[in-house]
Amino acid sequence: MMTSNFPEEYYERLGDAEKKGINDWKERRSLLMQSMTSRSVVDSLNDQTICERTSLPYVRVLVKGFHHSRQKGRHARAEQKSADLTIWRVSDEQLNRLKEGTVLRMKNLGVKSGRDGRLQLKAKTDTPMEPLSIEPTQYELFQSGYEERHPSSLIRITLMSKTPEVSKCEVDVIACIIKIERMSENASAAYLTDESDLVMKVIRSHSSQNNDPFHLGNVEALPAVIALCNIEVTSFDTMELCAIGMWGITSCKTKNFMPLRFEEVQTWCNSAPGMDHCTAILDRINTGIPLCAGSFNRYRVCIGYILGVDDCQTNLDVVTYGFNVVIDYGKESPLTARLPYGIFLDALQLIESHSITNAIGFTTASHFTLSEYFQTNQKMFRFSLEMSSFYGDELQLPSVTEISIADADSLSRMHLFHSLSSD
Repeated sequence: MMTSNFPEEYYERLGDAEKKGINDWKERRSLLMQSMTSRSVVDSLNDQTICERTSLPYVRVLVKGFHHSRQKGRHARAEQKSADLTIWRVSDEQLNRLKEGTVLRMKNLGVKSGRDGRLQLKAKTDTPMEPLSIEPTQYELFQSGYEERHPSSLIRITLMSKTPEVSKCEVDVIACIIKIERMSENASAAYLTDESDLVMKVIRSHSSQNNDPFHLGNVEALPAVIALCNIEVTSFDTMELCAIGMWGITSCKTKNFMPLRFEEVQTWCNSAPGMDHCTAILDRINTGIPLCAGSFNRYRVCIGYILGVDDCQTNLDVVTYGFNVVIDYGKESPLTARLPYGIFLDALQLIESHSITNAIGFTTASHFTLSEYFQTNQKMFRFSLEMSSFYGDELQLPSVTEISIADADSLSRMHLFHSLSSD
């Protein structure tokens, strides 16, 4: 006769010795199952000596319908539609014919609807692709929606980045790359400039093992001229005051693209004025000073020392609002700014990590006030400030949004460069 229909109730009625036997069996059973699974995996790998991953190569291109000018109406170009053509197991002959601006006659394409109303076309290795017997004119290509590639200037890219409808706007650019910065383990940024004195920051996500995310190859030192295609302009960085571009799936470094413009930028980059310009821009990037700033800009940069801290606030006020700090930045009157509590902790960590000798801390010298601590452990900081708007006579303190150790070497070169320029 069963004593219980539930295993849990039956287990609770057992004695300690019986419970121990069941627990030991559960543990042995778990180890036995793991061993059997491991043995099964090893046997499977031994039976299959070669592990291969098969995949089908393909090429995807953007195409538009072509009609002779005599077949097109006045508004035909405005009604021109685009399609994504995917060619599976593409042949060498097909690759040689798939050049931008080439008109091909194709047959037996697979068709299906896609996202955003764009057709999805499918082709194979045996899909016939033949060029037209009569070469189309430039006017016919333009009327069909084809626009020949040309590099955008950094002036145009900067203006594009400031427009609200900048999303998904791709450009080609030829410029001088002056710095590559690792932003994180899986992302890097490249800073580009040209004769315009403007800067574009191109960001790319990549694997942690990729040490050459922008395909510079054997370039030994920067600056170096580079030609990039299909870079998506996203926004304008209000802190660094430069255009931001994202490296996407279709982005690439290219060769033989607008050789005259490439040679022009290369000549400028190798000239004495070009080298001085690139060095000055690089120093500005390293010091974190925006390329252009003024009273109209809400975001400012301040470089100086913390002279005093208002430490008479309550603990609640400190955690919520931070400290009011007095900054010596070279003017006759110091600057008072609000230092949030989290950034205050960052400042303490920066002092400790950049001190040649051990910094005097609060635990070993608790009789020190905060003002005395910063005066004793002086470091030249770079403060990113956000200027608050105010109305009437009520003046709001600027708030520190970021803090870092100032690059004294770059600041010295900048000072020397501007001193020589002004003479």
